[in-house]
Amino acid sequence: MPLLRLLSIALCVCVGLNKLKASALLLKTSTTQHACICNTNHPQLVIFECPDRTSQIIGFLYLQDSSFSVDLSPSHCKAIAPSVISPEGWFPVIHDRKVGFIRRDSGVNIQSCPGPDQTLNGIQPKPCQTFLVTVIPAAVTLTPHPVPQTTSPRMTPSKQSTTSPRATPVPSTSPRATPVPSTQPPPTTTTSTTNTTTTKGTTTTSTTSTSSTSSPRPLPTTLAPPTTPQSSNTYDHTCNNVEVVIDLGKHEPIYHEHARPCSGGDSMNEAVLMKYCFAPKPSNWTQGRKVIEHCSDIPPYTPINMFGFGQNLVISGIFIKCTSATDFMIIHQKDCVGGLHLDTINIQNGSGMFYVIHW
Repeated sequence: MPLLRLLSIALCVCVGLNKLKASALLLKTSTTQHACICNTNHPQLVIFECPDRTSQIIGFLYLQDSSFSVDLSPSHCKAIAPSVISPEGWFPVIHDRKVGFIRRDSGVNIQSCPGPDQTLNGIQPKPCQTFLVTVIPAAVTLTPHPVPQTTSPRMTPSKQSTTSPRATPVPSTSPRATPVPSTQPPPTTTTSTTNTTTTKGTTTTSTTSTSSTSSPRPLPTTLAPPTTPQSSNTYDHTCNNVEVVIDLGKHEPIYHEHARPCSGGDSMNEAVLMKYCFAPKPSNWTQGRKVIEHCSDIPPYTPINMFGFGQNLVISGIFIKCTSATDFMIIHQKDCVGGLHLDTINIQNGSGMFYVIHW
């Protein structure tokens, strides 16, 4: 009997070591990782289509077997759906190229699964789902892009370089340059050697003909086309969208040690940009582009702040998208009121005073 017990223990140890090696090899071979939700305590975890227990069931997460390793396979873990709004107590996940929701409780853990970050491209939102970014439909192809390159009518106007009508008007505008180099007193001195007393009119006409031939030389310098400066204002900072989406459903106070403290131990609103966007203290923020004037250019999850009356008002948040010409959506934390909130800023709330920030 002791021998059989020793053999069974040795067999269990070998199986456990093999699973450890397999999981270690899986993590080692993957170069990138993404956030995922794993079932660690439920026999069968339901994935709903909507953040509602009465909605349609689209899949399941099964319980991992009791072993020494953590099984991160798709049957036990699902990638967190980025840029999807979920109410408190729910996690948005991607299941079979669809967005679903998992109830948040003590039997669900956040892990780092191998593989690149999942995207919403090709996934269309259901009526009960809200995407913060515009997804690319699965049927979209890149064939329209080569079309402008193959069209040659834009290359044929090379004949314009051989035709000189555009170049000829430059020397023909000699009356503008003739008053500068060809002043009348110098020709009288040069022609005094030919006729000293007879006629000055003839000498002046002969000098004007010679000066008109030398006048085109200064034209290239005086008629140089002006150069207009190009705008170099870019959006050089972005925020961690995965962590923002995860913490948005928790409604827990956001704290940062370098943010202004509240009396209850929480942090002021700038803690959001410091934690998720790695922003420095507000004294180092500089004003960029106006949000409502560049809605089509500003990418989601860009840090923004309110500036007005010649100073930094330190009312900040994370830009999501514009909903109208004067309104936009923002994720932020109000001063000393814990938790992330998704709100719409309109003209009454000062939407025209929000700007992209740089540091």
